[in-house]
Amino acid sequence: AEALRFAVDRARELDRRDEGRRWLAPAASGGDPEAGRLVFLHPDVGCVRCHALDGRGGRLGPDLAHIGASVDRARLLQSILAPSSEVSPEFQAYVVTRRDGSVLEGSQLHWNATADAATLDLVDGQTVT
Repeated sequence: AEALRFAVDRARELDRRDEGRRWLAPAASGGDPEAGRLVFLHPDVGCVRCHALDGRGGRLGPDLAHIGASVDRARLLQSILAPSSEVSPEFQAYVVTRRDGSVLEGSQLHWNATADAATLDLVDGQTVT
């Protein structure tokens, strides 16, 4: 709990223009995997809403089970501090307002011109046409 409070409080106080440099040194030491898991799952931070890890989490972003094998610490840190700065096309987020006023949020919006319809993969795993 103390590590989580520290991480959340520290993230809030950082100057956005300087945050990468400030966080890189502590991250280079290897970090604390359990503290990272707590931060990832914490509702105030929000990583788990879009990303999955060990079968838990959302589908709006990529599954992060093997992210450490595909990117270096500096790039991973940048993605954590500014998650919207680099988004792969397949994870582009969409907000759709229906004619009845209801709003859907998801990714993978597919337009079917023949059927005059679209499908949207929702955050909770459902697909809506």
